[in-house]
Amino acid sequence: MALLQDLKTFVSVGLVTVVLTTVCYSQSSLANQTVKWDDYTFKFLSTGQMAQVLGSDGKVVGTILTMNGDLQVIPLPGTDEEKLKKSFADWKAFYARSHTQAAAAAGTSAAPSSPGAEPSVPCPTSYGATYFDGSAWKTMMLAVQMPREHDVSLKQGFKDLGKNPLNPRAGEMVVTRYKDPAAPLTVGTNQSFCIGIPANFNPSQILIGAVDVKKDHREIEEAVSTRDSWMPPKRIQPVDIKRISDTVVVVTPKTPLPAGQYILGGPPMVGIYDFGVNGNP
Repeated sequence: MALLQDLKTFVSVGLVTVVLTTVCYSQSSLANQTVKWDDYTFKFLSTGQMAQVLGSDGKVVGTILTMNGDLQVIPLPGTDEEKLKKSFADWKAFYARSHTQAAAAAGTSAAPSSPGAEPSVPCPTSYGATYFDGSAWKTMMLAVQMPREHDVSLKQGFKDLGKNPLNPRAGEMVVTRYKDPAAPLTVGTNQSFCIGIPANFNPSQILIGAVDVKKDHREIEEAVSTRDSWMPPKRIQPVDIKRISDTVVVVTPKTPLPAGQYILGGPPMVGIYDFGVNGNP
């Protein structure tokens, strides 16, 4: 009971602080705004000085309050407090950068070319995808997609019927094909990519996936019954995605990519780009 009373007192003090303090965050820019950042959604109230924090499942995981003139996040007990605090700190740093005159005049944002490194050349802000070759950002070309093919898998059919005996599309497969057995671009295992996106686009939809290499093309085969994403889950490579401006993100593999052929994208708002990995850093 004492802990509950302390929590109520703490929240009450925070609410009073919201009303009385003069904040460095513009009310007009955050009022009634919904900010999506990493795995979280910040839903600001009409004051722009308080917000609910929702997790990826839509459940409340914390509260944002203005205390001593600064926005602070208060995670709920039982949540991943360190993850939320780090994510919120990253967003605050981005918000501060993007609302200074220097950032507006520069019109560009810096982005790492590989884990632990940061190129001196700023990341482009134009739409599309680029990669850093060690001295400059280079434009990536869209993958050339061939007509899709359809197939039937007996093994997948048994799986589908096991889940739903009346599934009329049990065992149906869709094969997405890309021209040539290798992409025109080859990069190292620790490559980062800079991608221009619409301001209202959720960057978590951007994926990197491995593709199978055939004699004259590359392809991905996916069961119709499991197409919850544009990329089959078993193909997806884990990545870190950082929004460095409203319309620019940097995508970096969490672990070095094995040698092979890959595609990168987030259709339909972001195109699909292809590249190969030579196995070298």
